Amino acid sequence: YVVDTKPPTVDHVILKDALGSVIQDTFTKSDGTYRCIPVDSNIQVVFDYIMDTSGSITTNASDTNCRAETLKVSSDNFTPSSSGKCVKIASPPAASNHDSGITNQKFTLDPVDNLSYYTTYQVRVETGVEDALENNMTSQYTHSNAFRTSAFPSSTPTSGVFVAVGQYGSTFRSIDNGTSWDNETCSFFGFDLNGVTYANNTFVAVGQGGKIVKSTDNASSWQITNTSGSQLNGIAFGGGTFDVVAGSSGYTYRSADNGSSWSNVVPPTGGNPTNYNRNLFGVGFGNSTFVAVGDNGKIVRSTNNGSSWSNVTTGTSPYTYGNNNLRGVTFGNNTF
Repeated sequence: YVVDTKPPTVDHVILKDALGSVIQDTFTKSDGTYRCIPVDSNIQVVFDYIMDTSGSITTNASDTNCRAETLKVSSDNFTPSSSGKCVKIASPPAASNHDSGITNQKFTLDPVDNLSYYTTYQVRVETGVEDALENNMTSQYTHSNAFRTSAFPSSTPTSGVFVAVGQYGSTFRSIDNGTSWDNETCSFFGFDLNGVTYANNTFVAVGQGGKIVKSTDNASSWQITNTSGSQLNGIAFGGGTFDVVAGSSGYTYRSADNGSSWSNVVPPTGGNPTNYNRNLFGVGFGNSTFVAVGDNGKIVRSTNNGSSWSNVTTGTSPYTYGNNNLRGVTFGNNTF
């Protein structure tokens, strides 16, 4: 028989946020800058083979000193001292499968406390780890791509806040009328946010995959209130109601309880000539009326706080006001 003496290697390092979204191996954007990583994320190390779980996979759960544990996360290049630069991680790390049929291949590093804000971390695996055949790694592994955590919202003002949202669930905040902006913050990283509005001491943002998040502390923190559905592109408030327009065939959502729960509203149909439901991208409110716009010149309106909608244009030929793809609408001076 042949004895397998091939040493194990690290296949992947994965970050996982509180919603279960994951980033594998590369933690930077296309321009090379860091992606925003929530401070409550977990780190997962994936090996290429079944690993020994009887004692070679170790983490430090007692303090934040960098010592001889075989799986480490550090913000100071793993300096072996009592300076407290290694993350305290629950021990033993949970083992699970990654590739089909291969158990004890993935190990989840669950920090005892949240990671520090706006801090850059690296992941290291020492040669003391063994696979199920008692083969050790032959060289120390330090993951080539560091990651940086979310900035800390520096203050919690009671008024005068501007909030911007965008790619990867990132948010930015200004407390001086837009003159300067805080560093990028995030509570999640698995989806883009496409629109945000404010009312009743609440910010509500919408985005990819039907995600809706709300904040009642001036965007210092966010909570998920809707987790699935089609892409959501815009949101507005009026008449005591938050109304959201979707990027899929004219569907909308509404909330009459300050964004805590949401109901789906079926788009309008019928008419002569036949109306086509198009993807909607922008919504505004004024004079007790919501107006939403989208592809192929589509315009719809609601005069009952988003409970139902009527067609203003057909979204198809003959085009009432042209076939341009409309992306935004607002109200002012008694005019949309």
